[in-house]
Amino acid sequence: MILLTISGHHIFKINGIALPLRILKDCGIGVIYALSPQAKGKIERSYSWLQARVVRQCAKDNITTFNNMQQIFRNEIERYNTRQVHSATKEIPVIRFENAIQNG
Repeated sequence: MILLTISGHHIFKINGIALPLRILKDCGIGVIYALSPQAKGKIERSYSWLQARVVRQCAKDNITTFNNMQQIFRNEIERYNTRQVHSATKEIPVIRFENAIQNG
């Protein structure tokens, strides 16, 4: 399951079009709410980056269906978690997570 962390809003926007969280849940995307200002700041940076990437990739690939957009979304999350070096930690998220589990 994909998990999306959001700052408490019940709207997810793609290319300026608001989608209720129900749509994300129907697509198998779980939601984690950020409650502190610090967490919200961290989420907003990642959210803005992901939203911009998905929109650009959909435009580049002439995506016109929700199913195809969903695959782009999943691909970008996979890329972010497994290949993208995080700007604050300078680590790849999945590697940082695995190291945290191993080192307690």
